[in-house]
Amino acid sequence: MKSRASIPIMLTLMLATLNGGTLLAQRNSSAVIARLIEARGTVELKQGTSNYRLARKDENLYFGDLLKVQRGSKAVIQCTSDTSTWAVPDDGIPWGVASTCSPPR
Repeated sequence: MKSRASIPIMLTLMLATLNGGTLLAQRNSSAVIARLIEARGTVELKQGTSNYRLARKDENLYFGDLLKVQRGSKAVIQCTSDTSTWAVPDDGIPWGVASTCSPPR
């Protein structure tokens, strides 16, 4: 009997946690956390649920954005929170902007 009562409680808590995380991500996704200050060669950007597209210099970057830099290309972002810069590796792997720049609080 005890385990039957705990399952709905645990499911409710898990759903509440997931929903809270979703709301937090949506709220933070509207604030600029970085800017692409250099883009040479093939630099691709994925924002939200859109497909990858070519990124342009001076583009605003948001929490959840992904950058892919192909070999021989170059991308440098500048974080808005502390003006630090980061050269995204040119390995063709998607890198999250928030992995280097802090999301807004």
